[in-house]
Amino acid sequence: MASAAITGTFDPPTLGHIDIISRAATMFQSVTVIVGTNINKTPLFTVSERVELLHKCLNANNVRTIVADGLTATVVSDLKIDAIVKGIRGATDTEYELTQARLNRELGGVETLLIPTNPAYSHISSSAVKEIAHFGGDITKMVPDVVARALSERINHE
Repeated sequence: MASAAITGTFDPPTLGHIDIISRAATMFQSVTVIVGTNINKTPLFTVSERVELLHKCLNANNVRTIVADGLTATVVSDLKIDAIVKGIRGATDTEYELTQARLNRELGGVETLLIPTNPAYSHISSSAVKEIAHFGGDITKMVPDVVARALSERINHE
């Protein structure tokens, strides 16, 4: 397979996200990080801010970041990307991502590759990072430095 998509809201990007993207970049000729909107979430950062944060965190030549709304299967199929890559932290992620993988295959004919998250990042989620940061906790081992600074600035200016 030549190309992969990694999709999510990335609000904010975590070290877990960066790890999965970096690992995918070693397995595929090209990786497209698709920053989307989840209608069930209220983002802290705008889409353009999330894209900018990802740009600052990623350094692989074969990775690009785009914004796209709509069904993942449709977006990935329209972009002629071969597969979707998703990181899984545990049983809950696995069950959810298997369901999504089946839907994406049915709706867009695209396969999904599930990659176990590095154990060092298995407890990290964007939601937890935002909550910890909001209450002044230490997130420096959960997100890249540029993200920690952006979170601090955003939370302190709310």
